[in-house]
Amino acid sequence: MRRAAALLTGLLVLGASTEAWAQSITVTNVERSLADHTQAFRFWVSREDCESADTFTFPYTITDPASVSSFEVWLGEGSIDCKTYEARTPNGASGQCTQLVTDGSPKQNGTIEITSAEVAGALESVEGCLDGSGNNNPRDISIYFLLVRTVGEAIPAADASQWAETKVDMLGPPPPTDVVGKVGSGTAIAEFEPRIDDDVRGYKLFCDSSGGAGGAGAGGGDAGGEGCSGALVAGELPDTSLECGSVTGQASTISANEDLENGVSVQIGVAAFDDLGNVGELSDVACVTPAPVDDFFTLYRAAGGQAGGGICSAAAEDTSGQGTLGLAALGLVLGLARARRASPRRKTSRLARFVGLGLFGLAVTAALPSTALAQAGVPESNWRRTDRPPPPHPPAQFAFELRFAPYWPQIDDEFGTSPGPYETTFDADPQFYFGLEADWMPLRIPYLGMLGGGFGWGFTSASKTARISGCTTPEDLGADEDDPCESGDETSLTIMPMHVSAVLRADGLMRETEIPVVPYAKFGLGLATWSSSQTSGTSEVGGVEGSDTTWGLHMALGAMLSLNWMEPRSAARLYDSTGVAHAYVFGEWMNAMLDGLGSRPQMQVGTSTFAFGLAADGAVEFGGWNID
Repeated sequence: MRRAAALLTGLLVLGASTEAWAQSITVTNVERSLADHTQAFRFWVSREDCESADTFTFPYTITDPASVSSFEVWLGEGSIDCKTYEARTPNGASGQCTQLVTDGSPKQNGTIEITSAEVAGALESVEGCLDGSGNNNPRDISIYFLLVRTVGEAIPAADASQWAETKVDMLGPPPPTDVVGKVGSGTAIAEFEPRIDDDVRGYKLFCDSSGGAGGAGAGGGDAGGEGCSGALVAGELPDTSLECGSVTGQASTISANEDLENGVSVQIGVAAFDDLGNVGELSDVACVTPAPVDDFFTLYRAAGGQAGGGICSAAAEDTSGQGTLGLAALGLVLGLARARRASPRRKTSRLARFVGLGLFGLAVTAALPSTALAQAGVPESNWRRTDRPPPPHPPAQFAFELRFAPYWPQIDDEFGTSPGPYETTFDADPQFYFGLEADWMPLRIPYLGMLGGGFGWGFTSASKTARISGCTTPEDLGADEDDPCESGDETSLTIMPMHVSAVLRADGLMRETEIPVVPYAKFGLGLATWSSSQTSGTSEVGGVEGSDTTWGLHMALGAMLSLNWMEPRSAARLYDSTGVAHAYVFGEWMNAMLDGLGSRPQMQVGTSTFAFGLAADGAVEFGGWNID
C-alpha cells in the first residue's frame, strides 16, 4: 500500500513537472510606465491612469512560434474564461471577452504594450475613461495571452498565460453629506458629514469665484449654493482645475489653501477621493463670501498693541542687552557643569537612562505593593525585621520635572480697557500649561542643600472661533440658532515660555531630620516665543506678522514631597539599578514676568500661577566624569 501511494505521488509530481515544462507561452516581469500607486495598487487602473499615456509592458516567451497560427491577447471581466472559444466569439451567446492584440507571425521573444485606456475601454459601460456602471467596487479583470493553433477550438492551458493582478477602479467614493459653507478672512471653509466608506482616503475642496461679488451677502453662507453662479454642479464630477484644498483621513472640515478675495462670493463643494486618487461626485454646493474676521492679533493691534513682526525680530532689534544676559546665564550653567572632576566610584554611564527612568522610578516607588518590593531583594532570613535603620539618602545632582498649571497670559495688563483683546477673544478662563525642566546642581551647601542651574520649557495654547468683523449678533437670536456672526475661521494663540534660572533645593531638612519635604527657590532669565494664527496660517495685520519673542524674569518658590519614605529600601535598590535617588510630587508658585524688560514693545505673555507635577532626581555619570 505504501509503495502504491509513493508511486502515485511520483506520478503526480512528474505530471506537474511535465505540464510546467510543456508550457508554450510565459509572461513575466510586467512593468508599467507612469502610475505611482502604492505597492498594493501597483497594477490597478484609475481614471487618471486611463486619461494619461500610462502603458503596461508584457514581456513574453513562446516555445515554438512557427507552429502557432496566431498569437492573441484577450481581456475578460470577472469569472469569464477567455480560453473558451464561446467567450471569444463576437456577438455570441457567451461572447464577453474583448480582443486587444492579434499577431499572425509571433516571435519567440517579444513584448506586448497595452495602454491603461485600452484596458479600461475593453470593459462594458466604460466610455472615454468614464465608468457608467455605477459600481464603486474595483472591477476584476484577467488578460489572456493565447496561442491559437486551430480556429474554433478552446485553448489548452499549456498554450495560455493569464495575468490577473490588474483591477480597474475609475469611480470615486460618494460625496459627503450635510455640507455647510463657512467664511474666514480670505478663505472659505466647508463643514460636512464624512463618509464611513472604507474606500475614502480623504476629501478635496473645489472653489469657483467666477460668479461675482457679494452674492450671499458680506460674510454670508448659503448651503444651497444660491446667490452665486459658477461651474460647480452637485452630483457631477468636478473640474480638477478648480481644486482649492485637500485633506486626508476622516475629516469633517476642510478650508481653502489659497487666498480668496474678501467680499467676492465663491461657490464651494466637497468631493471624496479614494486610494487611487479617483475623485467622486461633488456634494451639494454652498455659496459663501469671505470677509475679514476679528482674530486675536487683529484685536490686539487695533487696541494699540505694538508687538509682532516675526519671532526673530526681537533679537534683531534688541538694544537693552538682554540677549547678552541670556547667553551669559547659559554660559554660567555650562561652566558649573565642569566645576569638578569625577571620582571613580561609579563606572556605568547613566546619563542616557536618567531622564526616561526618572518618571518610571516615581511610578515604581509609589505604586508597587510593599510586600512584593520587600521580597524582591531582601534576604529571606531577615526581611521581616523592623528595627533595621533606613538606608541613607543617596546623592543627587540632577533633577527632572514634569509640570502642569493653569495659565492666564497677562496680555490685557498692557491696555486700560476691560475686557482687553485677549479676554475678548478667548474669555477669562485659564489655559492648560505643560512644562518640562532639567536642573544640574553641582554645589552642595552644608546643612542647607544643593545649588545649581536649570532650564525649563513650557507650552500653552488658546483657540476659539473668530467673529466676522463689524457683525452684530441679532438680539432675537434663539438658543438653538447659529450665530450668523461666527465665522468658520479658528483664531489661536500659542505661547512657549522658557527660562534659565539659578536653583536652590534645600534638601538639608530631609537629610538631617527625615522630614520628606524639600523647599526650593528659582530665579533667572525668562523668554517666550508666541504666535497668533488663524485657519489660513499665521496672522498678519498691516504687513506685521503675528509672532514674536518676549523677554523677562522668572522666579518660583515651592516644596517637594519625597515619596521615598513610603518604601525607603525599595528606593535604595532603585537608585542602585537606575541612578534615580528620589521621586517627588511638588507644588510651587511660579511667576513668569515676561514683559520685555523695558525694551521695545513686547507682548506681556507671562503669568503668575500655581504649578504642580512630578519630579525625580539622582546622580549620573558620563564619559570620564562622575557626578554624585
